[in-house]
Amino acid sequence: MLGGDVGNYAPFCASGSQYPAMDNATVSPMNGQTPSDIVIKGVTFHDFSSKNCSASHMDCLQVAGAIRLTIANDKFYRCQVQDLILTGDFGVMDNITVEQNWFGPTDGGGESMDWNPTRDCPGAIVRYNTFVDTGVEFDCSRNYSGLYYGNIVPSLSDFDCGTKQAVQWDNVGEHGTATSACGPGSFVVPDGQVDMVNRAAGDYHLTANSEARGRGDSNNFPATDIDGDVRVAPIDAGADQYP
Repeated sequence: MLGGDVGNYAPFCASGSQYPAMDNATVSPMNGQTPSDIVIKGVTFHDFSSKNCSASHMDCLQVAGAIRLTIANDKFYRCQVQDLILTGDFGVMDNITVEQNWFGPTDGGGESMDWNPTRDCPGAIVRYNTFVDTGVEFDCSRNYSGLYYGNIVPSLSDFDCGTKQAVQWDNVGEHGTATSACGPGSFVVPDGQVDMVNRAAGDYHLTANSEARGRGDSNNFPATDIDGDVRVAPIDAGADQYP
């Protein structure tokens, strides 16, 4: 799935039910087969709402089982509960990469990304994403093999980092304290906010003086950023490489 717009989605409840007639946009096994080798790139997911069915759990994108899935260069805005939820409810969750996405704040205050511990996730990578205002949960990698770096996140602390089932380094937090659990390269912004072009309007490009500049991992980074611009040293944290 390359490019496009998915949104303004508020399904009505099914007849006689408190649950919606149609669910979230979902990657999930069907007929006993787990989907594999999937790319979701350059898509804007937005305005998933439970207003027409109050019991519905409207996330902009759900992953319930996948093998070799890449979610990259996407944008998430105004999602009711979570922008992205990865559950593994119906299948394995192997070799999934989430990189270089913009995650706007959720409408209901849930985490921007919730990768929960229902199932282990060998080969998991979460890197160079921009998470604005609402939290991140990455609790699936029971052997601590997951990679979690180069992101801009709302908070860093012993709790935020110690509960993540991942190897962590070089993340930029807007609040909290970069403790030893967060990795030696992690950094907390002194004034509590990474400078971006227009956060309120959902433009998360970095400014010239942004605190995320040069805070990426110089040895591990995608070749291009969310716009397709080449990343050159010093490598910036988050989805955007300035300018």
